[in-house]
Amino acid sequence: MLETGVKRDEGSHMGQIDIKYDILSEIGQGISGSVFQAREKAGGGLVAIKRLDPNSNRYENPRYLTEWELITQLSHPAVVRAIEHIEEDGEKYLISEFVPGNNLQQLILQKGALSEGEVIEILLPVCEALRQSHALGLLHLNIKPQNILIGLPGKKTVTKARLCDFGLWTFGLDEGGQGNFLAFFKPPEQRRGAGIGPASDIYAIGKLIYVMLSGSLSPRISPDALPPSTPFQPIIYRCIRTNTTDRFQSLDELIQELIQISGQSGLGYSSPSMAPPSRPPSAASESAGNVSREALVSHVEIKPKSEPEVTVQRKEKRQAAPSFAALDMRASAKEEVSTFRSSPLSQEPPPPEPAGTYSKLNPSIMPPLESSPPPPPSQAAVTPQQRVMTEIQGLLIASRKQLQNARLSTCQEVVEEAKNLLKRHASLQDQQWLSSMEAAFQEIEQELAERNGIIEQLAKEARDALDSQEYDRIVQIGEEVRQYSVEHTPVEPFVKEAEQVLEKVSELWKEVEPAISSGDYQKADQLCTKILSLIPTHQEASQKHAELLKLLKKQRRRRFILKLIPILLIVGGIGGTYAFFMFDFQKKMVSFNKAIRQKNGERAAAIAKELTHRHPLIRKLVGTYEPAIRYLAERARIQELQEKVAEAQRRLDRLEEGSLSKGEQLSITQSKELLRDAGDAAFRGENEKAIESLEKVLSVFTDIYIRTRKNKVKQYKEAEKWRKAAEVLSELCALAPHDQELKKDFEYVKSFLVPGIIVTTHWQGKEIKGAIILLNDREVGQTPRRLDLEEKKKYVIKVLAPPQHFTYFKVFSKEVVISGAMTEKLDIELEPVDGPKPGKDWNIQELEMTFTGIVPGTFKMGSENGSIWEQPVHTVRISYPFWILNVEVTQKFYAKLMKGEELSGEQADLPVVNVSWNEAMAFCNALTKHELLNNRIPLGYVYRLPTEAEWEYVAKAGRQELKEKELVEYSWSLENSDKKLHPTGRKMPNPWKIYDMCGGVQEWCFDKYNKATYLDRKFVINPIGPSRGKERVVRGGSFLMPAGECLPYKRKGILQTKKLQDLGFRVVLAPEYGSLPALAEEEKKRLKSSSQ
Repeated sequence: MLETGVKRDEGSHMGQIDIKYDILSEIGQGISGSVFQAREKAGGGLVAIKRLDPNSNRYENPRYLTEWELITQLSHPAVVRAIEHIEEDGEKYLISEFVPGNNLQQLILQKGALSEGEVIEILLPVCEALRQSHALGLLHLNIKPQNILIGLPGKKTVTKARLCDFGLWTFGLDEGGQGNFLAFFKPPEQRRGAGIGPASDIYAIGKLIYVMLSGSLSPRISPDALPPSTPFQPIIYRCIRTNTTDRFQSLDELIQELIQISGQSGLGYSSPSMAPPSRPPSAASESAGNVSREALVSHVEIKPKSEPEVTVQRKEKRQAAPSFAALDMRASAKEEVSTFRSSPLSQEPPPPEPAGTYSKLNPSIMPPLESSPPPPPSQAAVTPQQRVMTEIQGLLIASRKQLQNARLSTCQEVVEEAKNLLKRHASLQDQQWLSSMEAAFQEIEQELAERNGIIEQLAKEARDALDSQEYDRIVQIGEEVRQYSVEHTPVEPFVKEAEQVLEKVSELWKEVEPAISSGDYQKADQLCTKILSLIPTHQEASQKHAELLKLLKKQRRRRFILKLIPILLIVGGIGGTYAFFMFDFQKKMVSFNKAIRQKNGERAAAIAKELTHRHPLIRKLVGTYEPAIRYLAERARIQELQEKVAEAQRRLDRLEEGSLSKGEQLSITQSKELLRDAGDAAFRGENEKAIESLEKVLSVFTDIYIRTRKNKVKQYKEAEKWRKAAEVLSELCALAPHDQELKKDFEYVKSFLVPGIIVTTHWQGKEIKGAIILLNDREVGQTPRRLDLEEKKKYVIKVLAPPQHFTYFKVFSKEVVISGAMTEKLDIELEPVDGPKPGKDWNIQELEMTFTGIVPGTFKMGSENGSIWEQPVHTVRISYPFWILNVEVTQKFYAKLMKGEELSGEQADLPVVNVSWNEAMAFCNALTKHELLNNRIPLGYVYRLPTEAEWEYVAKAGRQELKEKELVEYSWSLENSDKKLHPTGRKMPNPWKIYDMCGGVQEWCFDKYNKATYLDRKFVINPIGPSRGKERVVRGGSFLMPAGECLPYKRKGILQTKKLQDLGFRVVLAPEYGSLPALAEEEKKRLKSSSQ
């Protein structure tokens, strides 16, 4: 763990970071880790230490070590120098040169657009540095203003630029919150993750030139932002072409263009490193980006190191570094691909690794790009054999480095990868070199096996030591294992557990001496016991534990003696005190009993108070005397009763003269004598007798007072003096709280003390209950009823009294205003009015509708001459009186009730047709409401459509059969109607004075239709139709039907929503349809009782 300002204990493990560097401060946080400024202990130079994010998996692939080794070989004045890579305690650190100053982005934010001279001065060193990195096979892939350091803050002139961050690390720079701006510099092929190469860095250089000349950090290119006629414009557009073949094909070409612009502009810049390095005879091309690895190594400037071993090691790494051709092999042109496939390696191509394992240094696992553009003619491709050999050499160097650093797991991963690579490419032409590589890796594997064997043996010893609780030995084994592997080993859990135990024992042991010094032997002994439970062989703890047991024994003995002395003193004091108070208590008890025997009540009460009113502690010691407590309670009860009796006597004295009867006056006199006896008994201490006498006196006085005041309340109520009555009742309820009659009377009287009105109804001296009360046309209840009203507000009260045995009452209506805050009474004497009476006709004058009264009776329903569904003939009894409209409902009736219109003339008397069953019922409901408002409907009756039985009962009118010839006189049928609708009432009525029952128009009935309704019928009372069905019964025939279809027994069914030109209805006033079964049951009982 890297921490600033932390001092380690002497003798603790010193990591490589602590040995080589002094951490000064944390200078930044990046997306890949934290950056610290440090100073070398040996040379004193400043360095930047990057601690990689341990949660990132991009550095788990061992190939990144090879890439870092190549970066450390890169030495150029315009590149921030990479120093070394360190791994310890499971974390990775990258050490590089520390460069103070600003970056290009900060300069642009401060200054704005740069001049062409400043662009050349910054850009040429950067391009030369990139040319050298490409020669080593390294792409930058992260070129942006933040990664170009240009000088110290505050300086006005631009100093020499330096390039940092080769695709993996950014020292001291934070990229958070700039996602769109950073994507601005990435070429299309990098965003796709395929086909990257030198042209990718050239793309970013073009974007960088645009940003420097425009001074804009916006992620959009606008030609208007560039200076007019700038020579850089064609360079920018060539660099940022989408197709890589349209860009500059090498940095040499780009540098030549920049130098040419410098000469034309008079900037006079010359590149000291532009002369191309000499090439070995085996060089196959003229481009520095395409020469072989061996040819380029000798021309790369390598910084010498002071340590010889490190120099040798880096030389080996230089030999193993791949060329750039290896980086771009999978992104080369079709000709390069065909050459590779024709080589021996193409017989067994390496399979691509899973997604997420892509590396710039391993083109064999780069995702294939089928449409990659062909390479420029100036570049020669590296052969697959050279590429594979270079990669295997790099893995060999990495595995040796990991073995040297005692990182066995990482080394094993590198070796496994190399073996897989060797296996896939076993057909390489250079078999001798291949055998040498296999032998080298076998040696490394053998070394790994030996070390792992030693570690397993040490792990077994550590396990045995843990079982025997030899923790010191486990720590020693852990130190030995670290010599073989610094990574996680099987010994680590044992070492960690041992260190925790030893640390716990050390902490406990440090607390022992202070506890002994403070005299807390118990705590010290507990600490020693804990230590011995962890390490039973701890000699010092064992000795100290034995000594502490002896000290504790002496300490306990001394403490017991010290505690015993005050206990003895306390017990002695308590015993003496108890004896004193017990003697006094016994003495007073004797005196109390003596006063009781002498019948000295006052003396006994005084002593009882002394016995009971003692301190609680004394009562606990000597107890209490229950007779004294009971005696005092009785005396208190006597005093309470005496006060109540005195108050009752004063109430009686306040009564009006003459309000008491002689018997009551005699009872009062006798009670006063009993009161004197109670006083004498109390003086003598006869408490029970005194209490009994006082209770009797109090009961007599209270009863007499209540009876007298009740009479007064009755007088107040008769005089409607409700407030005074309420005052008296309130007093009486307090005297007799359990008297429910008084409470009920009090509530009744209180109801008159608020604004309101009590409504009652009478007729012929008898109260009529259940009359409906409407307050402002809203039903509020039934009589008798109290209505809460507001003062000085107008109300309209209507009362609809229920009929009494077909006697109807006029609707009462009155406008009232409550003048005071008292309840008034509204006693209504009901006024009889005309209404339907059984067996008599009933006329609704305002609607000009006449109803014929039908009395209960029995008839034969059906006909032997009818269809099968109109048989058998069966007996039906109608047990209730009802009224039926003597004509079919006419246009005049319908318009006046439903629309409020007046019709006249012959048209008004035509029957209503084209109405559905639902519309007919709506008319009936409206008529019921009309008559209810006029209070002219018998209880349980409504206006509705007739049942099928009611209709046939009226149609037959006491006749069993009616012949077709007779119908001509009674009805309109097809034979005499000329197929026209005729007014009602023009034909002869039937014997019951009912018109048009047959013919005219068909009439709706209430019942649902079922063909088999008559089956199994013999004798039925008040029959109703089935409970289910979509059709309703239609009776009577019409003017469009022959006379045979208009007979009374003819029946049919029609959907209740259907409307016909010859279909109407007539109305009956009869019991509600749902009550007919109950009426039938009552009739059955009546018939049964009458037959008996």
